[in-house]
Amino acid sequence: MKVFNAQQVLKEFPNELRKYIWDSRDNLMMVVTNEFCIDLPKLDDTLARHDKEYDHKNCTYKGEENVSMSGYIKAKYGEDISNTIEKLM
Repeated sequence: MKVFNAQQVLKEFPNELRKYIWDSRDNLMMVVTNEFCIDLPKLDDTLARHDKEYDHKNCTYKGEENVSMSGYIKAKYGEDISNTIEKLM
């Protein structure tokens, strides 16, 4: 997704999530591809740092096991936002 399109899409997200995704962009890959790119490990670390109920290292969220970053985003922010983020990856 082109960078300017990504900015439009991100405007629909909750403020905190928009900031986490924007701060986790991969600037080097964006220059190379001219596409919006997310640094997935950085985003996962950021989400876990800001939500103590999400443990990305043990894949748990609110005590539930086997919760990936995608599952966490779906549980916390909804399926529509999760699907949009997957398109940005």
